[in-house]
Amino acid sequence: MEVLDAEGESVGSHSQPFVWHPWLYHYGRNWQVPGEGEYTLKVNIKAPEFPRHDEKNGERYADDVDVEFEGVQIKTGQK
Repeated sequence: MEVLDAEGESVGSHSQPFVWHPWLYHYGRNWQVPGEGEYTLKVNIKAPEFPRHDEKNGERYADDVDVEFEGVQIKTGQK
């Protein structure tokens, strides 16, 4: 994942590790951003190197995915 500030400058990029939780699988990592404001989050998810489940259902995750979330308001508790 990469985080961009309101001017489009990179704040940083990190791997988001897959986290197992008894109630929910999710990706997690703590981030530090320069301050409150509007950010763009760019996420790249690589397809697994092996099919998941079986041949038919495993095709659901066959391709890499790139997604951008623009205009994400982040509040840090510090101004």
